[in-house]
Amino acid sequence: MTDVFCADCGTECRLVDGRDVDPRDPEIADVRVWGCPVCPAAWAHHAPSVGVPAAAPAGLETRNARELLAERMIYPLIHEATGGQENLQPLAIDRLTGFLADRMSIEPEACEVVRFDLEQCRAAWKALRGVTFDDVRQWAQRHRRIRAPARSGAGTEA
Repeated sequence: MTDVFCADCGTECRLVDGRDVDPRDPEIADVRVWGCPVCPAAWAHHAPSVGVPAAAPAGLETRNARELLAERMIYPLIHEATGGQENLQPLAIDRLTGFLADRMSIEPEACEVVRFDLEQCRAAWKALRGVTFDDVRQWAQRHRRIRAPARSGAGTEA
C-alpha cells in the first residue's frame, strides 16, 4: 500500500472510521476514511477496490477549492471541447491535463485536481483564467509527441 499524506500539512494519514474524524458529518459517519492526525477536519474517502483514498486527504477549505476549480474552470472547458459528447471526454481531459500541467510546471501524472493542495488549486485557477479550449487545442498541437514513422512494408502481408 502506498503512503497517504495530508494535502494541507503533509502529515502521513491513516485509515480510520469516519466518526473518528467528524462524528457530526453524515457523509462520513458510517464509512472508513483516510484521516490526518494533525488536521482534525482533513479526510478523504477510502476506495476499497484500490486500497487508497479517492483523493488526497484535505480540510474543508482545500476540498471546497478543488470543487470550485472543477466546477467553474475544468468542467466548462471539457464541455466546450466535447459539446457534451461523453465519448470525446477522455481526449479533452488528456489535453487539458497536459496543458494545465505545463502551465503549472508539474508532471501530467501529478496534475489531478483531487490531489491538489490549496496553493495548487489557486495556481490552477490562475493558469486557467480566461483560457478557452481553443487555447488548449493549440497548445496540444504544438506539444504533440513526435511519433516514429511507420517502417516501410510494416503491417502488410506478402
